[in-house]
Amino acid sequence: MTTITQYRIIDGNITIDFNRFCENAANCQEEEIEKDFDKRSYQVNDSEVALNEIRSFIQASVEHLKNGDKVIFTRANGNPPKIFEDLNGFRTWANEFFSLSRYQFIKARVVDKELSVE
Repeated sequence: MTTITQYRIIDGNITIDFNRFCENAANCQEEEIEKDFDKRSYQVNDSEVALNEIRSFIQASVEHLKNGDKVIFTRANGNPPKIFEDLNGFRTWANEFFSLSRYQFIKARVVDKELSVE
């Protein structure tokens, strides 16, 4: 079962649990993404739901960062949160995170498209 990337908006800032975000990305399986995924308004399997959740999170993050709000990744094990206050910092992090070979298709299908929208 796919872990849904649940982000919350608190005081205008987007807050998300980093471990759940990573689990969600790991649940995306390229071979399960149908060819017409980008043209449909619905998803048919867990991988597509997970991919759409990542798309939604990135779209919301870009929108809120442009409005001067923050994106906050909460951390497990008592680590301090990671806070993004500008779009460039968030874009750099997303490009690095999704550059891992297992996430390349997520980067190509969703991340690059959403981060290129200005």
